Amino acid sequence: MKSINKRIKKIAKKILGVENYLRLSIFSKRILPKRNTTKTVAFLFGFSKWKHDFIKAYLAEYEVVFIKDKENYFKIINMVEDYRSKVFMVWGYKDRKRIKKYSDRNNIPYYRIEDGFIRSVQLGASKSIPISLCIDSKALYYDSSESSDLENILNEYDFESDTKLMKLARESIDMLTQLNISKYNNVNSKNIQDIYGVKNKRRILVIGQVEDDQSIKKGSKKKLNNNDLVILAKMENPDAEIIYKPHPDVLFGKRPMQSNPNDVKHIAKVISEPLSLTDSFTTIDHVYTITSLSGFEALLRGIPVTTLGAPFYSGWGLTDDRQLVDRRKRNLTVEQIFAAAYILYPKYLHPITSEQIDIKEAINVIKFMKDFERLKSNRVSSLDVDDMKHIPNEANGKIGVLSKGIKSIPHIQSFIKGEIEYNPTLNNEKLTYIAGWGRKQTAEKAIALAKKINVPYLALEDGFLRSVGLGVNGEPPLSICIDHVGIYYDATKPSRLENILNTTGWEEEKLIKEAQKAKELIEKNYLSKYNHAPMINSEVLKNNTTEERVLVVDQTLGDMSITLGLANQHTFHEMYKQARKDNPEAVIYVKTHPDVISGKKQGNIPKEIIDEKTVFIYKDCNPLSLIENMDKVYVVTSQLGFEALLMDKEVHCFGMPFYAGWGITKDRIVIDRRIKKRNFIEIFAASYLLYNRYINPVTGKEGTIFDVIEHIVHKKKKSVLVAN
Repeated sequence: MKSINKRIKKIAKKILGVENYLRLSIFSKRILPKRNTTKTVAFLFGFSKWKHDFIKAYLAEYEVVFIKDKENYFKIINMVEDYRSKVFMVWGYKDRKRIKKYSDRNNIPYYRIEDGFIRSVQLGASKSIPISLCIDSKALYYDSSESSDLENILNEYDFESDTKLMKLARESIDMLTQLNISKYNNVNSKNIQDIYGVKNKRRILVIGQVEDDQSIKKGSKKKLNNNDLVILAKMENPDAEIIYKPHPDVLFGKRPMQSNPNDVKHIAKVISEPLSLTDSFTTIDHVYTITSLSGFEALLRGIPVTTLGAPFYSGWGLTDDRQLVDRRKRNLTVEQIFAAAYILYPKYLHPITSEQIDIKEAINVIKFMKDFERLKSNRVSSLDVDDMKHIPNEANGKIGVLSKGIKSIPHIQSFIKGEIEYNPTLNNEKLTYIAGWGRKQTAEKAIALAKKINVPYLALEDGFLRSVGLGVNGEPPLSICIDHVGIYYDATKPSRLENILNTTGWEEEKLIKEAQKAKELIEKNYLSKYNHAPMINSEVLKNNTTEERVLVVDQTLGDMSITLGLANQHTFHEMYKQARKDNPEAVIYVKTHPDVISGKKQGNIPKEIIDEKTVFIYKDCNPLSLIENMDKVYVVTSQLGFEALLMDKEVHCFGMPFYAGWGITKDRIVIDRRIKKRNFIEIFAASYLLYNRYINPVTGKEGTIFDVIEHIVHKKKKSVLVAN
């Protein structure tokens, strides 16, 4: 019967067309009886895939259906019309207008969901699971244009009669302030005097926000940016010291900035290193914000606050408000606002058990996780060279490979020490790892399979001394990085390389001597990741011998190493502008990526932003021969920055590549996990000798870096002879 119905539907769709068929189906379902379910069906819109599991746990009382972002409207309504009891839920304000109108017409409850005010240890942009969520049946708490469930609680709740609630609020505030817990808790505590300096005048803290965030769009009538806030704070407090703390997502390159902090450095001290919000309040006399939750956290610590927008805590008699909300009708204490916003309004869930918990339990969980991360990052172990080269359970294990690309790599078995299983979907017994290509989209199936069968994921990636020709042209790799912890270009989490560099005991004399020898051979023979390009033509440098030369390195647009290196396309624009500001008289050369030169991909730095003293290098050239002619090098996450260090150049990093954060580069951002100071040769030894694996290009068996160097040098010489 089912097969007959399917055939009838298929014929009907062909005759009527899909949309008309769906319209007819919707009409018929409105007449027919609805399906009854034990749970109300919740249709969810605007939820990224990584959120699905924890959202289901928060909404355990519902039967949850996630709707794809581009799902056909009529297909959605056709599903919805099946059920009698249903609700719509949307993440933030990721509305679909037709769905909202349909909800209003049919009186379907419509909820909005957002992170709670005590969220997690790591940043939300790092895809960490939130310990609390706000679910609002009206508007979200940061939308001052209309009332929310939170605003109604603040207007109507009888706090004075609820002595139990107020006792819990006071105790929770004490816990938060004493334990230094905030919305995010990813930065270790620091000595504020080392960052702010000695206090000798009144201090104003300006809290930066993500400027295109909905909390500003919905919470501020005026279009304001962070620099406007800094300037106003200085105008109103001319004799005070202004300290500007950019938002962590902007600081770490996860969200774009719309106003440049460098433009207000002459009137404010800009904090460009990670600093916890709780530490940032130390020695502060007044806080300025547009709509940030940080303003309320300042109130919890007894610091006066000026708000330019209308966050949920303004308008109740506690803040200096520059935007009034007539709906907010009474004066409240900070404890009463806390009780509403942190206890009555959100829902707390244990991140491991997925059970509902109260605020005090949530605070204790965050404390445990915060202490756990701190102890983990402070632990410096001692392991030898063999330990550093070893991946647990690989040698005697079975490695599942899904990717056709990995399967096609010649001599792949020489790179991987375990037995390779080429059909892991069917033969997944006794697998020790599922291998995939890095953290890129092509690896999603491998990562999903690893999670499904509960085995670790093993990331493979091109090595740092890869080949003669380009990978996009089909040249196979002579070296591969293999990582069971993360991958070297993903700065959002640890990698095997980062763990090696944080660990001591492997820096043996023999290894360091080998590293020094390999470094000298690479420099002498001008070797790079790819080695097909000719030496730099002197005409490219325009015979410039007297002016300073600065190299700015572009990369391919959308490369995951940029995003995971805590940067974005805007970072490249900022890098170029800063390079010009730092070197006003220099000739700047923009190095274009080989894949862009070959026409396979696009770059990040457009011609429109460059000046007349900037030269784009469109011709492919040997990177080291180019670096040799430069005085300074500016990069986001490119390996070329490391090759510049190899040639003793000054390197400025605007993202967080594997070689940044160890004390040998001039870094714009900082990662607290990178706790050791390293010299160049130690980083070279760790990355090129311990982290990379090589094959002998002649035998196809496991080899060394020296086998690969010899092969590439021979190939390069041969190609020169052929060319001549």
